[in-house]
Amino acid sequence: MKKVTRRLSNEFHEWQRRALPGCVIQDLDAWALVASDPRSFAPHALYELKRSFLPPDEWRPWPEDCRNYAALYELAQRAGIPLFGVYFQEGSPIEAETPFRVWSFSQVMPEYRMHAEVMSAETFAARFPFPLWPTA
Repeated sequence: MKKVTRRLSNEFHEWQRRALPGCVIQDLDAWALVASDPRSFAPHALYELKRSFLPPDEWRPWPEDCRNYAALYELAQRAGIPLFGVYFQEGSPIEAETPFRVWSFSQVMPEYRMHAEVMSAETFAARFPFPLWPTA
C-alpha cells in the first residue's frame, strides 16, 4: 500500500487541502511543445513523471492516485492531446540504457486501463514526443 503523503509542497497546498476539500492538488510535470515552430506553444502531449524504489517492470499506478490521474486524463482529453506517464527508479543517474516504464491511459475510472512499455531512456528520447504508438 502506498504511504499517504504527509508533506505538501507549500503553504498554499496546505490551505487548499483544508479550504477546498473537493479540489485535487496537481502539478504538471511536463508537456511537449511543437518542436518545428519556435513561436508556437501549442502542446503535443502531457507527461506525468513518477519515481520510486521499484524496478520499472514492476511499477503500476497506485489505486490511491486515481483522482490525480483522472484529473490529468480529463485535461488531456479536453485539450485533444495524449497523456503519457514516465516512471523511473530513483537513486541512479539516467543514462542511455536506463529503463523507463512509459504508459498511456485509455481509461482511468472506475479502474485503470493502459498501454505500457518498458524502454530505454535512449528509445524514449528517440520517440519523443509520442513514445507509444498508437496511443491507447
